[in-house]
Amino acid sequence: MLVDEETRQDLHVDEIWSWFQPFTPMGEQAKRKCTPFLPGQETEWQQLLLEQEEMQKQLSAIPKQIGRLEEILRRVPDIAGILERWTAAKSPGLTEWFKIKQFLWQLSEWSKWMELAQMPSSLILTPAEKEMCEMLLWKLNPTPPLQPSFAFVDGYDGRLKQLRRQRNAIEREFREQKEEEAQKVDSTYRIRRNRLGEWVAVKGSQLDQALKQEACLRLARETVYDSVYVFQHPNEAACQQQLDHITKKIESLEQEISVGLAEFFRPYIPVLQTWVQKLAHFDLQWARIRAAQIWQGVKPEHSEELFEIDRGFHPVIARHLRETGLSVTPVQLTLRRGVTVIIGPNMGGKTVALKTAGIIAVLAGYGFFVPAAACKIPLFPWVTSLIGDRQNVNQGLSSFGAEIARLSKWVRRKEEGLLLLDELGRGTNPVEGAALSQAVTKYFIDAGKWVVHVTHYREVIVIEGIQGYRVAGIQLKHLQERMAGHPGQIHRLLQEQMDYRLIPLQKTDSLPEQAIVIAEALGLDPIITQEAKRLVNKERGEEYDGS
Repeated sequence: MLVDEETRQDLHVDEIWSWFQPFTPMGEQAKRKCTPFLPGQETEWQQLLLEQEEMQKQLSAIPKQIGRLEEILRRVPDIAGILERWTAAKSPGLTEWFKIKQFLWQLSEWSKWMELAQMPSSLILTPAEKEMCEMLLWKLNPTPPLQPSFAFVDGYDGRLKQLRRQRNAIEREFREQKEEEAQKVDSTYRIRRNRLGEWVAVKGSQLDQALKQEACLRLARETVYDSVYVFQHPNEAACQQQLDHITKKIESLEQEISVGLAEFFRPYIPVLQTWVQKLAHFDLQWARIRAAQIWQGVKPEHSEELFEIDRGFHPVIARHLRETGLSVTPVQLTLRRGVTVIIGPNMGGKTVALKTAGIIAVLAGYGFFVPAAACKIPLFPWVTSLIGDRQNVNQGLSSFGAEIARLSKWVRRKEEGLLLLDELGRGTNPVEGAALSQAVTKYFIDAGKWVVHVTHYREVIVIEGIQGYRVAGIQLKHLQERMAGHPGQIHRLLQEQMDYRLIPLQKTDSLPEQAIVIAEALGLDPIITQEAKRLVNKERGEEYDGS
């Protein structure tokens, strides 16, 4: 499903996408590469949704264990890059082996958790995979007990143990010799070392002069007042050379072990990559579930001929309304191929209905449960909206020009995507705007496209073959009564008294005429609104009685 940047903004896709949060690095990478399902992939799409449904059922049965699952996933390291370099014949180093072992350890813990939770078999490791995972863990843990950390321990090669013992013995003997000589200095000059093992003497004092003569001491630094000495063993350089020689032997052995491990693990790289993908898939599925829980989503059902929304809403708009103490009116809408027209008063929620249909189509295509009580929907190859002011200053286009430029692009597409039009033609003069809106509507009816068209043009609603809805509108009597008692709460009263329900359009319905009433409620000068009413009545051929 192609969703361009303008549509993402119109539908608030990015804000909803920010609620979609995997825990693992491979889950995050999979999110960045996430692609929607397209027509022809209905079976895979429904399988993904069914898997989420089964996961949700099992997760809800063990709420106290969810924290442990999150802890495991958060500890999974990213080994995708290591495996890629490994495939290119570069052996892992100590840090990379640590990450590989951590991955295997957390994979094993995840597998145990999944079995405990009785997750769908498609998600968990097979018995053969579990056995292989344990075998690889022990390969990185040559001596018991099994633990998540990694080091080139002595158990890998007996020579390592011998060399490390030799190095430790030399270091211990050298430390003991240094301490013995240092104690002689302490005793001879009746002076105590500081916490760094240094001797401090007042600069120029007899003690300072005496310490300078000691062959085993070296002046480390001076201050304005003090001289600071450290111990210098006569055999220190030779001892360090011996230690360096042993250390190089140890490092050479560790490299040999690393190469051996790499050769052993190399045939298992495809298996490790499969496990990375399996973890990423689960992480992405659980992230979808958690996101959909925010809007209490329902599994969308597939329908080739119908896009039906039962009590749908836009999660972002609903959240913003809740923050202001208001609630959203659920959208009841059935779309078929062709053009569905929505009419209604200003501030009547038509654009909200348009955005609701759009976001439900996008979320369904990306494999989410959708914000509705029920939903039937086809897979769309693209969803595009023409909503709001789209001036393009860089190209020198007005709102109307930018709108038509975008429309032209999508009209040319052959695939049956979902096109959301909000008052097409409002950026030009009314006569041409109405004609253009009418012509576009006829074109899409004949083309059998999926189009939702919000309009104020009466010419559109009389076109043969459209499906239509109207917003129920303002309850004028109640509004006037409430306004009399609450003159300072006009905006809230307008929202409260507006009936946002979508009612199927009947042939006898006409365009709503509540704009003047809304203008009056919002405080426009009565001289203006009275004149507007007179002109409306004149257009109808009626007398205006001044009410």
